[in-house]
Amino acid sequence: MKENELKFNQTQEEELDILSSEINIMTKEEIEGRTEVLREKIKETPDLKFTEEFYKEFEEEKPKAKFYLVGGAVRDGLLGREITDFDFVATGLAKEELSKFLSKHGKVKEVGSRAFGVFKFVPEGSELTFDVALPRTDQWVGKGYKDVQVETSPTLGVEEDLSRRDFTINAITLDLKNYEIVDPYNGVEDLGKGVIRAVGKPEERFNEDPSRILRAIRFSRQLDFKIEANTSQKMKKKAKEINELYLDEEGDYKPRVAREILAKEFLKSFDADPVKTIELYDEYGILDLKVEKEREEDKIMPEVKAMQGVPQPKKLHHGRDVWEHTKLALESLPSNASIELKLATLFHDVGKPVTITYPKTPEDRIRFNEHDARGEDLTREICNRLRFSAPGEIQVDVDKVAWLVRHHMICLTKNVEEMRDVKIEEYFFRQDKWGNELLELNKADITATPPSGKKPDFSNYDLLLKRIEGIKIKASSPEAQEKLLPPLLDGNDIIEIAGIQPSPLVGDIKDSLRELQLGIKIKEKGEAEKLVPKLKEIFERFFDYSLENIENLEDKDKRVKKALRKLKLK
Repeated sequence: MKENELKFNQTQEEELDILSSEINIMTKEEIEGRTEVLREKIKETPDLKFTEEFYKEFEEEKPKAKFYLVGGAVRDGLLGREITDFDFVATGLAKEELSKFLSKHGKVKEVGSRAFGVFKFVPEGSELTFDVALPRTDQWVGKGYKDVQVETSPTLGVEEDLSRRDFTINAITLDLKNYEIVDPYNGVEDLGKGVIRAVGKPEERFNEDPSRILRAIRFSRQLDFKIEANTSQKMKKKAKEINELYLDEEGDYKPRVAREILAKEFLKSFDADPVKTIELYDEYGILDLKVEKEREEDKIMPEVKAMQGVPQPKKLHHGRDVWEHTKLALESLPSNASIELKLATLFHDVGKPVTITYPKTPEDRIRFNEHDARGEDLTREICNRLRFSAPGEIQVDVDKVAWLVRHHMICLTKNVEEMRDVKIEEYFFRQDKWGNELLELNKADITATPPSGKKPDFSNYDLLLKRIEGIKIKASSPEAQEKLLPPLLDGNDIIEIAGIQPSPLVGDIKDSLRELQLGIKIKEKGEAEKLVPKLKEIFERFFDYSLENIENLEDKDKRVKKALRKLKLK
C-alpha cells in the first residue's frame, strides 16, 4: 500500500510493555491485548470500513472466504509502533469475485497490477489507496526482478502466501473475522526476542531476491533487532549477488539489485542508525562489492571502505584512523540531523585516502591537502552513482551534501578572526539555511578530533559563533535578525557606475562594498556609489583583469583585503 498515509498510534494507556528486558517472548495475553487495540482501531477508522463489509457479503455465499491484514501493519501493531501501511489478502475467492466486491465499495485502479492478483483499491469516500491481493505463490525463473511466475488461485491458503515472504516478522497475519493471529513461522516469537529471521531456508529467500539482504539490515536498524545467526551467515554468502549481472528485456546488463532499490534501503537504514548501518554494510561485504564486466557504475561505496586503516596525525586524532574518526563524528550528530547532514558527515573525509602524504622530516606530519575539494567530487560521484536524489520516501539534496563536505574545514583551516564578514555571510546567512548544518558538521568533526590526552578544541568554533552573532547584531534587517540588510548596490549598478563589462572586477567591487556595509562603515546607497570609482582604480592598479590573465589572479579574499587596506576608509 504505497500511497496509503493512514497512521495511528496506540495511546499510553493502551500500550503494553511486551518487549521489556525481562520478557523475551510475548505471552498469549500480551498478543491478545495488542490485537484488541489493533481491532478497535480498524473498526474506528472510516477508511477501513470495507473490511467489515467483506464478511457480511460473503459469509453465506462463500463461507470459506477470508480477509486478512498482512505484513508490516500486523508487525508494527504488535510492537506498538505507528502503522503507516495497511495491506490485505483475500482467500477463497476468484479474481473476478474480489474485483466485483472492491468495485462495489470503491474504485479499483492500476489494472496492470491485477496480473499478479493485486488490486489498488480506493474505498468509497476515501482518498487513500490500499493493496488488496489474492494469495499467491512465486516461482523465480531468472535473475531479473521480472523473472518470476506468479500463481493465484481461490484454493490457495494464506499460509502458502506467507511462505513467500522475506522474514518471519513480516509473515504474520490477522484474520479480520475473528481477529486471531495466524503465525505459521513463529514471527510473533521473533518479535518478542527482537530477531530478524528469514522465512524457511534463508539461502532460498536471498536467491529469489538479494535486495532482502539490504531489507534485513534496514529492519534491524529501524527496529533495533539482531539478525539471526543462520540468516546472517547466508546474507554474507549471498551478498555478492547484489551486483550479479543479468540481461534485461532490452538485452542490457543490469545488476540484480537496481541502484534505486539499494538507495532506498540504504537511506532508510542509515537515517535510522548511521554508524551501525555502515558497520553492517562493511560486515556483509557490501561497501566494496566487486563489479562485473568492469562496470564502474555498479560500485557501491568502496571509497568509504578505503577510509579503513588510513592513519591520521596522532596529536590531533589520538591514533584513530579515518574510519573510526568518521564513525565518532556520526555518533556526535544531534538526533534530529537531516539525511544530508548525516551523509555529509559520512563523506566529509572521503577525500583523505586519495590525498594522503606522509611526512618527509621528523618535524612534519601526515597531511591531506585539498581533501575537502576532492571529497566534494567523490561525494557527488557516490550520490549520483547510487541514485540518492531519486524520488522516494527519503530524497537527498546532493548539492547540499557536496557543499557541506566542501566547506567542512572552515573551523580548522581558516583563520576565523581574519575572515571577512562577506565570507561569513556567504556561508551562514544563506536563504536555504545550509550554514546551520555546516556548523553542526563542524561541531561533530571537532568532537571526533580530540588531541591526545585533551578535550576537543572548540576555540575556533566558538569564535565563529561570536562572529556570526556580531554580524546579526550589526547588520540584520528590522524585520528579522536572521535576514541581513540587502546590499546597497548590485552588479548591474556597479557596471553602470564604473563603465565596465562583466568580469571578476565587478564581483571584487561588490564584495568590497558589502564588507564595508556589514562593518557599518557605509550605510547609504549614495556612499556606496561614490566609492565605486575609487575601488575600481585601486583594483586595476594592483591586479590585471585582462582576459589573458584572469586565470592567474590571486585569491579573491586577498584581493579584497588589499583593496580595502588601500582605500583607508575611516
